[in-house]
Amino acid sequence: MALPRCHLKKISPDMSSWFVVVPPDGAARMVGLEVVRAFDQCAIAYKAFKTGIFLREIRGHLRDPDDTLVVDLLNQSLAVSCLDFAPTHMLVLALAPVTLFTLKLLQRQRITTAHWFYEDYRRVPSWRTVLEGYDHFAAIQRGPLPSACAAAASRYHFLHTAVMSPSLRAPDEPRTHDVAFVGVPSRHRVEVLEHLAENGLRMLIAGHGWHRYAGPLRAHIVDDTWVSPERTASFLARSRVGIDIPFHVPVARDPDTAVSPRVYNVLAAGAELVCEDVPQVHEVLDMCSFTTFTAPAGARDAVRRALDAFDTRAAEREANRRQVADHHTYARRVSRLVSRVETGDAAA
Repeated sequence: MALPRCHLKKISPDMSSWFVVVPPDGAARMVGLEVVRAFDQCAIAYKAFKTGIFLREIRGHLRDPDDTLVVDLLNQSLAVSCLDFAPTHMLVLALAPVTLFTLKLLQRQRITTAHWFYEDYRRVPSWRTVLEGYDHFAAIQRGPLPSACAAAASRYHFLHTAVMSPSLRAPDEPRTHDVAFVGVPSRHRVEVLEHLAENGLRMLIAGHGWHRYAGPLRAHIVDDTWVSPERTASFLARSRVGIDIPFHVPVARDPDTAVSPRVYNVLAAGAELVCEDVPQVHEVLDMCSFTTFTAPAGARDAVRRALDAFDTRAAEREANRRQVADHHTYARRVSRLVSRVETGDAAA
């Protein structure tokens, strides 16, 4: 079976080199592609293994593609490709289907294994089954992760996500709408957005899963499929406020409520950011200005304040945009992760 080639950046033999495993689909894949571009920008030697291409090829050659068999064949292809490349390090990105057996196999070949887990550890608990296969484990939350990593002899790193590159090039469009939200629906998100709609705000709502929604937000939904980073940037550029709403109602002052990368996209696109008041947002956006809320009624008031101040805050929004472009890119994040892993540093 002829499998597709991986993207390969040529290296010299005296350099460290990275084998980067990209998730197969969805938002995780989009982040993975940003990470690959970051390796290019940082001039770090690497080979990218795009699992989605391999999974489609494997399924296309099987009469009855059982999921377990497909993952096993994928991991065989991955291991062969990795060993042929002979990297010093391997970086597996969130939701890429790499098994513990494969990780242990590559560790025995003295390849340093690292993972960037940019999902919510409570919603995607499968990290526990592969943790011991990683020498380094980076994540967007803390919670039980640092202690679990210590027990598995894996170095933990706190590493947040970053702005998607299309938002840095957001088009200059008339801001015809009050609020934009891009993301999958949940009970909490629907409650907050319905409260905004009741107050007469003009909204752009988009994201996979909204086709199942039937209610007062229907008039505001402009796309109910998976939304590309380019479309997201366009929606944000057409709105004065971009709102970030956690999937679940956050526990008061919960330090483990992860902040979505959409906060960076909002700021980069020149919109006012309104987001739920959780500790992590103040940590990751400490040099940016934004408006926070708690509870649906608080969201209405926060959005109103942001809209009322919009015309007088052009300088603050430009400062936000520069801060994101300078400090919250995937090139910055990848450079930091590579440095930590290659020097053996652990950072909480």
